[in-house]
Amino acid sequence: MVAALALGVTLVSASASEKVAAPVRDAVFAIQSRRRAGGAGALASLSTDQVRVNDAGEVQVYVILRQFRPDLVAALEATGLRVELTLPQFQLVQGWVAADAVNAVAGLDFVREVKPPGYSVPRGR
Repeated sequence: MVAALALGVTLVSASASEKVAAPVRDAVFAIQSRRRAGGAGALASLSTDQVRVNDAGEVQVYVILRQFRPDLVAALEATGLRVELTLPQFQLVQGWVAADAVNAVAGLDFVREVKPPGYSVPRGR
């Protein structure tokens, strides 16, 4: 833990981090590492087949809710999620969230999971 603090790594409760899918956690770590190294430009280059990252250091995510209600979407927005799409029938909100806010979103009690959207992959890859 002391080593993590010395590196400037943000520590969060296990329950919040457990709700974040590994590809999203990996993207957050890559963004934070690049920023600590002083190379915050071209963060979109950290995008992978599984996770999209923009140059502002935001990650595109699906936030799966325990139940869908407009006030819960507003609470997500208050944590910094820029909502692109809501699918109430699937308790799903799609949007962009700053790497530093991913664990705040996951830490909300009404959030079941934070994961990358399912991007289509062209055949032959």
